[in-house]
Amino acid sequence: MQIVRSGDFQTIGDLVRELIRRRRWTTKLTQARLTRCWEDIVGAPIARHTTSIYMRGTKLYLKFDSSALRQELYYSREQLRLRLNEELGDELIAEISLL
Repeated sequence: MQIVRSGDFQTIGDLVRELIRRRRWTTKLTQARLTRCWEDIVGAPIARHTTSIYMRGTKLYLKFDSSALRQELYYSREQLRLRLNEELGDELIAEISLL
């Protein structure tokens, strides 16, 4: 972070975003946000069968306890990616891998 001199102001939000970027917390925060809003995005039936949500870089890994559900979501993963990015307000997910 830079030193703020008299007359130079940064908002708290800007400082927090800079801290997150420098500490490389973006992926972890995105993962936490997704976990929190997962049921709202995909609905309760899918959320109940989701056993793990995690990110590595811009790739989202979703693990399910139902192979039929995993197969069904495989064909709609691009639409799911777009919905998740819309919810996050940014293009944070480049790819989805279903496990």
